[in-house]
Amino acid sequence: MPPGVNVALQLAALLTALAIRPAEPGWTVRPTVAFVLPLLVALLPLGLALRTAHRGPLPRTVACPFVATAIALVVVALLYPELDGRAHLMGNSILCAYIATLMWTLVAVEETSRNDHERRPITW
Repeated sequence: MPPGVNVALQLAALLTALAIRPAEPGWTVRPTVAFVLPLLVALLPLGLALRTAHRGPLPRTVACPFVATAIALVVVALLYPELDGRAHLMGNSILCAYIATLMWTLVAVEETSRNDHERRPITW
């Protein structure tokens, strides 16, 4: 996948999620906006995509986690329940799936970054 496409995908997923959540206002919108951590978790895939933008085409081992994370972010925004303070098992499962795809993306980016540094010859 070209890095520019990946950055555009992550930005589109983030903007879509940000557009969906306020359309269904409820108790989960308030902590997401009030606290920095949920915003950072939502912005992390875009930051990782920008970090990999200098590389050539992303290998499948990196592109797949990025696509999965983008899809998971939109699914969380669509399906996370607004249940008047009661957590729902399905909603929490969806949130855990997003965190899992995010961790998968982090590991894939770090692993390929390490491999890129090991393959480069040192020149003076």
